[in-house]
Amino acid sequence: MDVPIANDDINNELVATISYIGYREDDQYILDKDCMFTMKDLIRFLRRDDDSQLVRRQLGKSMILKNDLIPIIKLHWKDTELLSLTIRLMVNLTQPAIVCFNGKIPQKDQSQSRYWLEIEKYLHAYKQAFNDADLWTILAQQLGNALQIPVDDRDDDNLLLMERLLLLLRNVLHVPQDDNQENVSDSDASLHDQLLWQMHSSGINDFLIYIASSPDETMWTLHIMEMVSLMLRDKSGDVLARTEEALTEKESESRRLKTTRKMAEAARRKNEYNLSGRHSRFGGSFWVKDMKGISENNLVYHRQLSGAKKMSFDCNKNTPRVPKRKLPAVEHVKLRESPLSIRLSLKGFCDQFLNFCYNSLMNNVRDKLMHNKSQQNDETYYFKMIKFFMEFNRHKTFQIALISETLSMSIFHFACQNIYNFYDGLICNKEESISWARRLHYTVCAYKELLLNVAAMEQVEDRCLNENAKIMKSNILYMPEFREIPVMLLTKYDPTKQTKSYLRDLIALTHIYVKMMDKECSKNGHLLVKEKKRARKKKSKKNSAVKQLTNEWKSLSENISHTLSNFKDLEISTPVLDSLPISELPNAAKEEIRSCLRENRYSEAIATLRICRNKLSDETDDFGKTDANAEDELLCLKNIYIQKEPVENNAHSDSSSEEENFALQAGTEKKFNLSNFLKKLINAKILRHYVDLLATYNENDDSVNHYIVKWFYRVAHDHHMHAMLYQLRLFLIFNKILNEPPVDRFKELVTFINYLLSRFFETAKSNPVVYIETLFWKHPVTCHEITEGYGSLSKEKEQQKSKGIWSEDEESKLIELYHKHENSDDIIGDILKDFIEFSEKTRAQIRRKLITSGTVTDRDCLRKRKRSKPKHQNEFDEVYPEKSEVEDQTDKEDDAEIDTEELRSIMNDVISTVNKEVIDAVIQCLQLAITERNQGANDEINLESIITANEDIFKSAVTQEFFYFIGFSNRFDEDDITWYISSNFSINKLKSLKSIITQELNEILLVNNPTFTEYENNTAVSDPKAVTMDNYSSSDEEIEVNGNARKRDASNDSDNEEITMKRKKKSKQLLDSDDDD
Repeated sequence: MDVPIANDDINNELVATISYIGYREDDQYILDKDCMFTMKDLIRFLRRDDDSQLVRRQLGKSMILKNDLIPIIKLHWKDTELLSLTIRLMVNLTQPAIVCFNGKIPQKDQSQSRYWLEIEKYLHAYKQAFNDADLWTILAQQLGNALQIPVDDRDDDNLLLMERLLLLLRNVLHVPQDDNQENVSDSDASLHDQLLWQMHSSGINDFLIYIASSPDETMWTLHIMEMVSLMLRDKSGDVLARTEEALTEKESESRRLKTTRKMAEAARRKNEYNLSGRHSRFGGSFWVKDMKGISENNLVYHRQLSGAKKMSFDCNKNTPRVPKRKLPAVEHVKLRESPLSIRLSLKGFCDQFLNFCYNSLMNNVRDKLMHNKSQQNDETYYFKMIKFFMEFNRHKTFQIALISETLSMSIFHFACQNIYNFYDGLICNKEESISWARRLHYTVCAYKELLLNVAAMEQVEDRCLNENAKIMKSNILYMPEFREIPVMLLTKYDPTKQTKSYLRDLIALTHIYVKMMDKECSKNGHLLVKEKKRARKKKSKKNSAVKQLTNEWKSLSENISHTLSNFKDLEISTPVLDSLPISELPNAAKEEIRSCLRENRYSEAIATLRICRNKLSDETDDFGKTDANAEDELLCLKNIYIQKEPVENNAHSDSSSEEENFALQAGTEKKFNLSNFLKKLINAKILRHYVDLLATYNENDDSVNHYIVKWFYRVAHDHHMHAMLYQLRLFLIFNKILNEPPVDRFKELVTFINYLLSRFFETAKSNPVVYIETLFWKHPVTCHEITEGYGSLSKEKEQQKSKGIWSEDEESKLIELYHKHENSDDIIGDILKDFIEFSEKTRAQIRRKLITSGTVTDRDCLRKRKRSKPKHQNEFDEVYPEKSEVEDQTDKEDDAEIDTEELRSIMNDVISTVNKEVIDAVIQCLQLAITERNQGANDEINLESIITANEDIFKSAVTQEFFYFIGFSNRFDEDDITWYISSNFSINKLKSLKSIITQELNEILLVNNPTFTEYENNTAVSDPKAVTMDNYSSSDEEIEVNGNARKRDASNDSDNEEITMKRKKKSKQLLDSDDDD
């Protein structure tokens, strides 16, 4: 029912105006003498239309386009001026409804929503009216005539006519499909398909390809891109690429019919199996065994016996009303399969477009997008074109040369940038969230297609293409921005704003990207990636400078106060200040006052203050008010003295701080851990999205169902989190799948269901509460407790903490034993021998307890002291005794004297409480220092400039103790501590220290993991800046040192047994030890 026009006067005036255009008589259209003036009036009315779109709605109700404008074009197309004016009016009438409402879909205002729906209805009527072969022939003729004119000879009228023709075609194609009016199946031609056939028959498609390929027509590239994108909006690239001739198409159709028939036959056989030989139409009532009713008796069933298995208590319940804001998002585009003739015509058009103009068109469009020469949201059409044509080319012939313009790293970065931009728009603009979600969907589809093309390039038997694919894939996996896309989008998926088709594409994108990572990691053994690091801002030196100036002011304030009390106005000349303009005077005066105060010229400073106060009383109050007393003047002098330095001096510091911040944000390289990356995706929120999509398994493609099953298998098998999939909603979906007829498309699903259910029933034997757990979504920690026992994690943590807890008796006994062995060479070793209860404690825990309790103030006294061995002199020493003493001193300095047992204990604490990466980083820093010493440099090596993967490791007490023990130096900057390798470390000492740490690390890892191979340490370092957490080296000399050290440990058979027993005893201590922090 049409909405009545509110203003009858305007309605009557519009109807009268329309009547002056002309009238139709038989097959002719008779123009009125004032026809052109009437059209100009209508154009002016539309331009001045109000928010209710009164004029537009009345013109649509009058069907002016079908009854007047189209007949004028068909019968009076030779009148150039009338034709141009008619096309101008048609462009205005057919513009999208969203343009009429300032780019926003009215939702809150009901009247505006009614106007929107009414205009949409008239647009569908306009599109129906354009289904006219004669009209399209005339439009194609006019477009061809305009193109025949050389570019340099075209005047403004020709350019306007050409632009209006393209806009008219774009507007007609933009009208969305109305499913309520077009009740057609996939095999029938919709209204949009009929228009595409009219364009093909009239030759407009050829004109579009010519405009897109011509270098002289680049001004129309954006229009062509929109038109082609709208032509193919409900088409799929793979379907068009697989379209064959009529005979082949008939064979494929027969195969689909056979598959459908097999499914129906399987369903029929299953129903026959369920039916018994006897009829099931017995009347009466039945008892339902083991199901209580309202009373204590069994439930009474009053229906036919055949439906007893499907008995449900929900059949008579009212479905709860879902609020409008929680309704699922509606699909904006539904893909459909057009008739064979339409598909063949579109396939030919896509072939020509790819061969002649795709690369040039996309190059011109991207240039305009990058230089802001396009309209808002033109990126959406750009990504739609990428998705369709790259998919079409991949399924047809896969010729990289045809799509080379959009298959490069710059396009990947452009897509990644727009994904983040559209995601931010979706989060921030709640009123336009649907539009932003749609743009994000198109960009994700394009990004997914780019990944598929890179994967396809690796399968081609072309070495050049394989190398290019390898380079692109390494860059995609290397950059953290690309790795964060699946995690970010899956975590923030909102079904009320984003559609199911978007979720399907997103899950496909995640599967493809994870598969790339898995393949690369399994192929190369490891993958080096760039990882973002938190920008650690340097503490500003302003605060420390202010403190220093405040302390200086305390010493100056007494003299200044005395000068102020005895000060008399003096005639002091300030020629420098007198020559300055008023705008520059305040800064110059403040600098002059500061210099006077520093040079103890207090009288001149006070006089300058008063002179500036008189001159600048109206400009600023920095120099005090006119009636200021001595206390106010003292306060003004203090503020000026403590104030920051002038802007000129700060310019350099600001720029340097910006450079420091930029360097800090540069990220670091690190070995990629696929398991840790997948753990970010294994949570209940993301898993719920997979379950929601599996609920529509009948509507999903076989590939989407495969992606879901593959992810479930990763969660259950690879990460041992079967319990996370123990969810009632998922089991209900499994039940529906198992009740489906046995067909091949669900075979993989059924296999996984049987696997998961078998694990579920195994868990139920040991944990019957798992049936209750199916009601809840679970955290990974909960999954561990479901399978291993409730409280298992807390018990492990308590056991670990109990090892580091000291009772009062133990503490008093420790202090007593310390005083007993205070003069021993190995205090901690003797304490462990005397008190067996301390055997579970490590040397580091005992040392830390003695220090924290205040018993020991110097930790150096707790180190194991080596006994001096008698020195054997030779003839050379007797001849050159001084030189021998120098060599002895050099050897003593070069060798790193470290208690290996205590070092191993500290390293074990670091590994168990912090991370092994701390020791890796120390070895890396030592190797960097060795490299710099070899190059002649003797600078300090700052650990913070290298260890950037995790800044929290410096705050750990265990880490700082390890740094201190191996001899690293530190300095304090306010509340921060900086560790560095001193320049006093010789190269031999660095090599010795690195060799000892590496050897001890190998032994610790070998104890913890018997299958562990020795720590590899043979990567060369060429550039100190290129050194990363997992990339360090050692020279052949160091390897020889390690080998010799191991040989010395096993030099004779008599010592081997003793050493082995010591290692076993120490290994037990290492396995049972933990930090009391």
